[in-house]
Amino acid sequence: TGTISAGTLDSTMMIKSGNVAIGSTAPTDKLYITDGASAYSGQDHRMLQLKRNATNSDDDDSFCSMLFSNNTNGFQIGYGGTSDRFRFLDGGGVERVTFLNGGNVGIGTTDPGEALDIVGNLKVRGDITAETLIISSSVTNLTTQFASGSTISVSYTHLTLPTTPY
Repeated sequence: TGTISAGTLDSTMMIKSGNVAIGSTAPTDKLYITDGASAYSGQDHRMLQLKRNATNSDDDDSFCSMLFSNNTNGFQIGYGGTSDRFRFLDGGGVERVTFLNGGNVGIGTTDPGEALDIVGNLKVRGDITAETLIISSSVTNLTTQFASGSTISVSYTHLTLPTTPY
């Protein structure tokens, strides 16, 4: 138990039963780092807990994160912000992948409305299996390839066929 001081920096550090706390005198995990928030309890066997003393409000002030970097660029992962979400940010601070607490995942969006919500192009190197396929009315060109023996059922409200045969 003790206080580490370096110039004007004062931080509390506690080592107890093999656990270490920085910013707290009650280490609950192998390494617990906080800016004053109480630790989550009841979840045994964690190796690391990072907790910000804030509620979801602002993408900067309520964001608890870790930065992975080298001398060229960095990548940040963390939790919190304006909503209850886990976030992946690129080196420029742009949120690229979002996991909402309810389970939806967004790529290119911070507010995914479906289980997987992608803003941008999607490339799949394998099969896509779907029980229902809905194609947006904004699609102007669609190329399809079906496996041998496939049954295709089409329902439509408006279909325009080309006037010249292929």
